[in-house]
Amino acid sequence: LPKGKGLWPAIWMLPDQNSYGNHSWPDNGEIDIMELRGSQPMQLLTTMHFGNSTADHRMKGTTQVVPTDLSDAFHVYSAVRSKDQIRFYLDEAAQPYFTFNASDANPYPFNSPFFGVLNVAVGGDFVNSPDASTVFPQQMAVDYVRYYQYR
Repeated sequence: LPKGKGLWPAIWMLPDQNSYGNHSWPDNGEIDIMELRGSQPMQLLTTMHFGNSTADHRMKGTTQVVPTDLSDAFHVYSAVRSKDQIRFYLDEAAQPYFTFNASDANPYPFNSPFFGVLNVAVGGDFVNSPDASTVFPQQMAVDYVRYYQYR
């Protein structure tokens, strides 16, 4: 992952169907599997966004402090979705570091189909702007993406 002030790599998911056409964010949900503030590469952020409207935006998540710089090597970020529950794992750990259930959100929009997004943002309210200490160019190297469907 890229690191440095103002860099914001992320792996996240948005709803498949008419996401923002007839409804406004975040009523259809947003799943942030992995976000990293480039200036804090030992903090893994995972957040669920939901609510009835933009004015009613609610979120629940976690900041997982890890013992290693996440930008130094490849890591496996996993979200296991089942009906009314999503579990999050780092590096194929046996136990999830965060679990989100239907009881955590009302309404619970996360049982519908979602698609994945992988991106690196530069600047913004979440990470501020890069400064002279930020090295460019940067990249987010991805070895693979896997998607499994429950039957």
